[in-house]
Amino acid sequence: PEEADEFALKLEKMSRRIDAVERQLVVDLDALEKKSSEKYADAFRKWEEKYRYHLFDVTFVEKVQRSLTATQVKIKTVVAASNSQAKALDDALAVMKRRCDAVERPNPDKEQITAKEL
Repeated sequence: PEEADEFALKLEKMSRRIDAVERQLVVDLDALEKKSSEKYADAFRKWEEKYRYHLFDVTFVEKVQRSLTATQVKIKTVVAASNSQAKALDDALAVMKRRCDAVERPNPDKEQITAKEL
């Protein structure tokens, strides 16, 4: 029985040591987790701060692109309208020249028109 008591005492001491080491490991792991979490949060804040301005730049460039595209469309519309007006003026001028020629040099093949009608 003395041997059993002695082993029981050693076993109990060993169990207390294991519990103490276990508690210390938990404390160390919690501290390490907190430190790691803070480090990650700090790194993320720095990254976010750095790239926030790039995001603003990208947004600005996209708005400028949209504005330029809209301006190009407007310019093309105005050019098309101007070309249409130029074509109409050319057609009207050709008719006027043809009629003037018909008044100046009458011919049965030409349009029959008088100076008053012109």
